[in-house]
Amino acid sequence: ANSLLALVGSSAPGLIFAKDREGRYLYANEAVAAVTGVPSPDLIGKRDRDWASPADAAMLEENDQRIMSAGLTEHV
Repeated sequence: ANSLLALVGSSAPGLIFAKDREGRYLYANEAVAAVTGVPSPDLIGKRDRDWASPADAAMLEENDQRIMSAGLTEHV
């Protein structure tokens, strides 16, 4: 599954990432790295609050909780 996600993530122009239930990055493609300013390998295990402003991190974490609670994917 991780190799498929990496293949899709490396070939897609959009932001593609996966997080665990605690909001830690499990995977982030280069588009995510470009937006966050953090190299993809350095994002693994980090949360949004580790790189984003407090207001942006709170918004992103709220989005994550809403999406995980619904059990659906969403384009944000």
